[in-house]
Amino acid sequence: MFKCFVLFISCALFIVGCASKNAFLNQDFAAEKIEIKATAAEVHIMDNRKSITDRRLKIPSLSLPGQRDKIEPTLTDSQIQMIKAETAKYFVGGNKTVIVNVTIFQGSQGFNAGWLREKETVEFEIGIDLLEANSKQLLAAGSGYATFEVKSIDASQGYTNKLFDKAIQTSIYKCLEKMARTFSN
Repeated sequence: MFKCFVLFISCALFIVGCASKNAFLNQDFAAEKIEIKATAAEVHIMDNRKSITDRRLKIPSLSLPGQRDKIEPTLTDSQIQMIKAETAKYFVGGNKTVIVNVTIFQGSQGFNAGWLREKETVEFEIGIDLLEANSKQLLAAGSGYATFEVKSIDASQGYTNKLFDKAIQTSIYKCLEKMARTFSN
């Protein structure tokens, strides 16, 4: 009887943990709609992180307290395209044509195991410069930062990657949200 009770509690905690993790990914961190009245002619990306690696984050199948890892992963082609598309979508056209330079200052994934939970962490920081397309004059500059931490009993590389993508999107939004307030239309 005790074994059944322990199994039931374990299954319930696992289901609740999975549901809350996925709900986090569906949260919309955009506080307001952003429209920058300019046309983005080009979006360039420069990755200035110092310790970029092709190595995957080490998340053991069965973790022990104190196990941890942290990496600055190489951006995938789909992440690079996502950065370009996510940045460009806020430019709604207008009299100005701009070149958008996106600089990545920080982008990491981490894992940390405790006694009862595993913790997945991600952070992403960018800077965005808007240059007038013809003169290359700097029109506006800003930065955005996002960090997320999720505790559960079932950390996974797939979820950490999705969380990392969410941090990328959120940092772009936060940067352009500030920039939209000050950008002269």
